[in-house]
Amino acid sequence: MCSSLVKIARDAHPTITVTARTLPAENASTKILKKNGFVLSGVVIDEEDGEVFEWHRSVLI
Repeated sequence: MCSSLVKIARDAHPTITVTARTLPAENASTKILKKNGFVLSGVVIDEEDGEVFEWHRSVLI
């Protein structure tokens, strides 16, 4: 599903950067993001969840 969503984004906007957020720990979600070319950008504060990891992936990859 992750790769399909990135493809939809790439098809719609070829220069877009896709952003994702996960709980701040290694887990299944972080493994999926890494496998799909996402890079951890750092820790940010989410209004609902508090500290979370923020990930970015340029669709040009």
